[in-house]
Amino acid sequence: MSERSRPLEGLRVLDLSRLLPGPYLTLLLADLGADVIKIESPRGGDWVRYLSPKHAGLSVQFIALNRGKRSCTLNLKNASDRENFLRLVKQSDVVVESFRPGVMGRLGLDYPTLERINPRLIYCAVTGYGQDGPYATKAGHDLNYQALSGAAALTGEYGGPPIITGSQLADIGGGALFGAIGILAGLYGVQATGKGRFFDVSMTEGAMAFNPLTVGQTLHVGTDVVTRGTDQLGGAAACYQIYETSDNRFLSVAPLEPKFWAEFCRGVEKPDWVSRHMGDDIAMQDEIRAVIGKKTQAQWVAIFSTLDACVEPVLELDELDGHPLHASRQMFFDLVQQGQPIRQMRTPLISPQQAAKIGPAPGLGQHTDEVLAELEN
Repeated sequence: MSERSRPLEGLRVLDLSRLLPGPYLTLLLADLGADVIKIESPRGGDWVRYLSPKHAGLSVQFIALNRGKRSCTLNLKNASDRENFLRLVKQSDVVVESFRPGVMGRLGLDYPTLERINPRLIYCAVTGYGQDGPYATKAGHDLNYQALSGAAALTGEYGGPPIITGSQLADIGGGALFGAIGILAGLYGVQATGKGRFFDVSMTEGAMAFNPLTVGQTLHVGTDVVTRGTDQLGGAAACYQIYETSDNRFLSVAPLEPKFWAEFCRGVEKPDWVSRHMGDDIAMQDEIRAVIGKKTQAQWVAIFSTLDACVEPVLELDELDGHPLHASRQMFFDLVQQGQPIRQMRTPLISPQQAAKIGPAPGLGQHTDEVLAELEN
């Protein structure tokens, strides 16, 4: 990617979403150069603004999701504000919203209405369960979406209960990423046909889509043969597992291929294990656990640093910024918010040089006058 420009410069996105999925989706677009205008209610705006902890008077979570965007406050139940929004739509490329199905229709701002104003418009609606069906208007959150997608059933140890994942799989993966893919595909289609498109992004369906191997296997066999702890990549394989070290830290061990397994056996000084790559996994796990438990995480990292064995430490979040991999790739950068620097994680598709040019997160309604002044008659 050129350091002189970002690929979505010149693209205007109207973001009516709140909380996590929609704002992360538009963060991806903003980091890639889009002018993202965050349309917020004058009565408080996005709730994430007020979460603790705070930096320069603004939630650090809000900053992480909304840096580089502009904020315009409009009351969409007010006729004049609704008219201004329609004028913005006429001059924009993308609309993103995360209301329950039917809300935009009741406001007179649904896709058929906006399409008549701007036939080239890409409209992306991110919801928990999709625009139709019996669950369309039900409330839900990431955990509910994971539960109904089968993702929760796969997470945990064999014979034990499902456990909550450490990241918001449905929100980020099922909603934000699939939404961004749809929008980019829609923009490509506009270039070819001149016509926009509506994307109905269900976070439940998106979370389900992250398990094509296990779902496909279950559909083929016809019975629920795959559950937590029974899939090779979900805890069943001894050569694809997390093991505890002597200092109560953890090591990820993933030498799936025979050549990597042989290197792993070299590292743990167990040449007799080479022939047991896919042997009795329960017994093998116990034997590996006993060996790994004899040294600290740092000792194992040093041993495997010279071996191509797919073995890495499990990092805690406060270790990410200082780790040699992320430091060398400059994954973290300083953003200046209200004159005070705050550490940020860049999104993967932009370079460190481009990340350094990203602007701060906006105050509520900070750009309202500026945005409305840009409207053409």
